Amino acid sequence: MKPQIVRLDFGSFHIYENYAISYIDEGIDIILSNTIQIVELLAEHFENKPFIYISDRVHSYSIDPTVYTSDFVKALYVVHYFIVVDTMQKELSIEIEKIFSNVPISDFRTIDEAKKAAESYFKS
Repeated sequence: MKPQIVRLDFGSFHIYENYAISYIDEGIDIILSNTIQIVELLAEHFENKPFIYISDRVHSYSIDPTVYTSDFVKALYVVHYFIVVDTMQKELSIEIEKIFSNVPISDFRTIDEAKKAAESYFKS
């Protein structure tokens, strides 16, 4: 299946049937204001359907981990966050995010591994 690709001011989003992949631009600060844009985009596509959010962190950017606790994010039907990282430093930042998230977070080394895991998740 080919994804629907949506470009926002701070990154692009590839939306599939059961998961979405984000590619955030270099140097961006993910805070509540741009998180709201992401939530609106995903809510429009997935409506009340469970899905997996994959963050392919090919670029360096920061994320305010408290966005995970916002009512906007909690309103989504995200069943799992998959984060693709390629450095130990990025892996360590995931540990901080896990503290704030009420949804499980798993890390992967490649986008293909994350996509396969997302596809398998909904087959079972």
